[in-house]
Amino acid sequence: MPRPHEIEFRMRNSRDEIPGVRKQGQRTWFANAARGMGFNTQDAIAGARRAIARINHGRWLADCPYCDGAELVHPDERFFVCLSCGNLGLGSPNKLDGDGRILHVEFPPNWHSIERILISRPDEVTRNWNPGETMADLRRENTEHGLENRS
Repeated sequence: MPRPHEIEFRMRNSRDEIPGVRKQGQRTWFANAARGMGFNTQDAIAGARRAIARINHGRWLADCPYCDGAELVHPDERFFVCLSCGNLGLGSPNKLDGDGRILHVEFPPNWHSIERILISRPDEVTRNWNPGETMADLRRENTEHGLENRS
């Protein structure tokens, strides 16, 4: 039996927006795309370094720790390859240099609950969540705008 989140994702994600990801998977499609752009992206997974998931305008994204890029991500395929730098960094100011290895994406443990609250917002532009925001913060924002809070 499918898990509840396999039935319907509420926030848009890489599978919704990029047909190749549905066919090849997050890790393979993004790594191949980065290599196709000339980056020396590796198939190996980086150890401790992570990309952190957030929701922006109703889409799951993760910011690159090596440059100012961000990419669509998926809660069931927690891999990140930046198409701006290929996880290499390339000397971006105030950022770390990467080694081209694929990163794991860290999602909040309660991501299902976050989605349920944000889906109450009729305008996708207002469907935002950043690490550090609590469920209470999101519920309060909904209440302030006269929206229901799904839990």
